[in-house]
Amino acid sequence: MSCYRLKNPDLSPYALDSTLEMYKRFCRSRLRISRTSRSYRNKLINMKLILVVTCAFLAVAVAAPPESEPAKILRSDFDQKPDGSYHIDVETEDGYKREEEGKLVEVNNEEGKPVKVLVVRGSYSYNDPDGNIQSIAYSADQNGFQADGPSVPKNPPPSRR
Repeated sequence: MSCYRLKNPDLSPYALDSTLEMYKRFCRSRLRISRTSRSYRNKLINMKLILVVTCAFLAVAVAAPPESEPAKILRSDFDQKPDGSYHIDVETEDGYKREEEGKLVEVNNEEGKPVKVLVVRGSYSYNDPDGNIQSIAYSADQNGFQADGPSVPKNPPPSRR
């Protein structure tokens, strides 16, 4: 304090003491929350709740299974021709295989006018979670998409009425 007074000769000891007293009163009025007051308990409960929720989120994040690396691609061929046809051939190390070809075909629409339609035929296979190989053959043309394979659901037989 004496050093401060030496540097500021204009500041009287009375002014310094009154400023200090005013600061103490301000702090007391701002921190008037006692440890038994309701607002203190509410704040404490809220802080504990936030802590518990944060810990729960952390536990869920730590318990999540780690992401596995994507399977390496063993073969990937794509050939597109100027006439609009194409051929795709893909195979990965985890057993996934896909082969598909598409070509533009001219068919008559409902009005009898010729239109070009992309006709796609292909198949894919993969290992299911039980380790079985599932193969699906499919086609898509002017009649829509149709898939066939042991794991593809079949339409139920028509009911007799």
